[in-house]
Amino acid sequence: MIKLDRNELKNCAFNIKGKTVYYFDENGIVRTFPYDEAKEHVEIKGLLGGLDGHIYIDFWKVHFNIFERVKFNVLKMVLEKIKEGDTIDDMEHYINTLYPKPPGERKQDELDRFICRFYKPEFLRLPENTKKNTFDFIVVEVSVLSQEALPDRDDFLKQNIKEILTRLVEKIENSATFKKYGIPSKCLKATEVTLHKKISILKVVFELKQIS
Repeated sequence: MIKLDRNELKNCAFNIKGKTVYYFDENGIVRTFPYDEAKEHVEIKGLLGGLDGHIYIDFWKVHFNIFERVKFNVLKMVLEKIKEGDTIDDMEHYINTLYPKPPGERKQDELDRFICRFYKPEFLRLPENTKKNTFDFIVVEVSVLSQEALPDRDDFLKQNIKEILTRLVEKIENSATFKKYGIPSKCLKATEVTLHKKISILKVVFELKQIS
């Protein structure tokens, strides 16, 4: 069980998020003030002026000393969670109860967030194929996060395309239309992947594998 030094945290800034400085007041309650007013709060510990004129959290005094026993990835989660009105007791509780998810679960969450919506698969035939009980290819579209929401979207897509295609195949496999064909999903292969960047739509074309 990690215990925090309450005396050190009182009147001490511990985070700068956006345009806001977070600190504990004399009673150990989280308060905030605008970043632009940081130089006026000389009574607040833990702030350090940089050579570039900006104000920073004093890493050595705060993160290295006060939170020395807190793992960095846990502290990062705590700083994201804690809000104005919370107390030192709340921070202590977060530190002792928040645990980073295993890599597999983190990846799952990231993909759930990336794929916003699945659209109904379209089963299409080429003009020369007149057999109504067949298809030549399947088109699946999904809406994904915008470039604004995920600046490295292209890299994320490249790194996770195999898992995304797996999810699309599962959606096809579970559709009533696909089931009536009686074809195993392992016979499908993705032959075209297109990201329409302006409208944030990922389009994937699946065809049947050629069997020799």
